[in-house]
Amino acid sequence: MLYSFSQANYAQPELMRYFQYITEKDVVLLWQDGVLLALRDVALLENCKAPVRIVVDDVKARGLISKIPTEWLIPQSLAVELTEQVTPHFAI
Repeated sequence: MLYSFSQANYAQPELMRYFQYITEKDVVLLWQDGVLLALRDVALLENCKAPVRIVVDDVKARGLISKIPTEWLIPQSLAVELTEQVTPHFAI
């Protein structure tokens, strides 16, 4: 399953509830303001069982490029491919 987060204002209990269901077969995608979760909830993302991917253009637009691990960054085109290839898609 693809879990995509486009906002940064999730309450901590809500976010923890989503992440408890994520497995190594899933993918976590942060885009739009969701990229801010990589700063606020870095421990949660580092301990996530699934690969974490963050749209680099959204990171650059917010001036955060030096603060996000480069191994998480992907171009917008790859984010689009993820939405096509990884199903179902749970957009939060």
